[in-house]
Amino acid sequence: MISQNDPRKTNWELFVIVLALYNSFCIPFELSFAPLVMEGTEFFILNSVIDLLFGVDIFVSFRTTFYHPITGDEIKDLSIIRNTYFKGRFMIDFLSTVPFDNLLFMITQTENKILGMFSLLKLFRVTRLSRIIARLNVSEDTKNSLKLFQLIFFIVMYIHCSGCAWFSIVKIDETWIPPLDMGSENILYEDSLLR
Repeated sequence: MISQNDPRKTNWELFVIVLALYNSFCIPFELSFAPLVMEGTEFFILNSVIDLLFGVDIFVSFRTTFYHPITGDEIKDLSIIRNTYFKGRFMIDFLSTVPFDNLLFMITQTENKILGMFSLLKLFRVTRLSRIIARLNVSEDTKNSLKLFQLIFFIVMYIHCSGCAWFSIVKIDETWIPPLDMGSENILYEDSLLR
């Protein structure tokens, strides 16, 4: 059993949040812009390792104690922990862990944007950030600062995802015409991402 207040558990959750932050920015970018760099085997291995670590996190969650919301007692009974986790965050964690896009690609053997949209389920992992902040053993001022950082992060993530979605929508028919000061050539859709 793993105690909820164990510093190793907190470090593990922070590590999982860092992986979720990586997913939050890379997955929308990869789906929208489809850069050739991210189609290599290195990124496939990296994403597979991250999915595997999310699976380990599910196993860790099944073995982590929690505090009863009314009595405040630490619950160490494995069956109660399992039932509580099944009724709570298990479905979110499961849907955000299973690589549906890779599984469907192996079944259909076709690359499809719709299949890639299943990777967006991994973005739900970031929602546990508020639980981690609430459980941190720090002063209220620090918690409030972290909550402000969380709000700013969610706004930036929303803007990032919206921008990637707009580019994907416009790229379908290439109907958006850039401003005149961009030059005489309309190479927006073929131009390098590094520019």
